[in-house]
Amino acid sequence: MLPSRNSVVLPLAVVAVALSGWLCALSQACSCAGEPHPQQAFCGSDVAMKVQLLEKTTEMMAVSNGDNESAMAQLTRYKVNVIKTFKGQEELTRTGYIYSPVGEPSCALDIQPHKRHYILTGRIWSGMIYVTLCNFIRPWNTLSSGQKSGFSDIYGSGCTCQISTCNQKPCEPTEARACTWTDSSTYQGARRWGPQAKTQACLPALEGDGCLWSKINGSGSAEPLDKPVPQQQLQ
Repeated sequence: MLPSRNSVVLPLAVVAVALSGWLCALSQACSCAGEPHPQQAFCGSDVAMKVQLLEKTTEMMAVSNGDNESAMAQLTRYKVNVIKTFKGQEELTRTGYIYSPVGEPSCALDIQPHKRHYILTGRIWSGMIYVTLCNFIRPWNTLSSGQKSGFSDIYGSGCTCQISTCNQKPCEPTEARACTWTDSSTYQGARRWGPQAKTQACLPALEGDGCLWSKINGSGSAEPLDKPVPQQQLQ
């Protein structure tokens, strides 16, 4: 169960910076280190959940600077209805809370509660879930069927693989356990809408130590699309 409000002392850096696998800078505006493939977002996060946002409030909470000192900081608290948990926090009650920093420089999440369902990823600190704009946050009904199956059944099987982004062709494989993501070289940066982000996952090969792009089927399974790259070609 998630802690009650104002009950946990949190690292100051956690509140000041985006708490996701994607760097957010403390600058004049929110800046994230690129749009991740949905599988990268899943594997790089502590939690992945389908939720409905029920209530939004701003809270003052104690945060620690790491030297046994604490200060008060403003956080946005969302009361959520957890519809399904895809990763982490198995013990969550149906209704819990997620937190986000306040202010644009810290990439604060700013969504008004309504009936729409969201997929979101986040990080856990001191038992509390933190989400920023640098996490993967999308209305559930905007995901492709492959992405929905990916979060539900497939992406977790590929967390030992790496996804390397290629923004300009020709794109060459970098290592055996990596899949080269080429959507952005064709779709002008709208990577999540390319076929590799919409319908594919990077999964371990059935034979050998490599990883391959695999097409996600509606049945919760995936079929390899490529052949393993011989190790000598990567040297």
